[in-house]
Amino acid sequence: MKLTLFSQWECKTCMGMKEILEKEDMEYKVIEVLENRELWEGIRKQQLKLDPTSIMYTPTLLVENKGVGTYISAGRDFDTVEEALDKIREYL
Repeated sequence: MKLTLFSQWECKTCMGMKEILEKEDMEYKVIEVLENRELWEGIRKQQLKLDPTSIMYTPTLLVENKGVGTYISAGRDFDTVEEALDKIREYL
């Protein structure tokens, strides 16, 4: 499984997500959305075509497992970092 965390520097939930992933010893890559606006907006537009509820907020996680990528997004799929961790575990 491969994890990518789309984050913002001052986002408290993003910081909490990093802490819980490290505590759980889960390897992940961080992409700061403010440094990668074009990539972030492209992902959001792509996801809007697939799901009208779309990705709106950070943190957003891309979970890649067995060739399938799934986005898990704050405000849509979880409200707390603990809920996000539960969602990630569903893909293990």
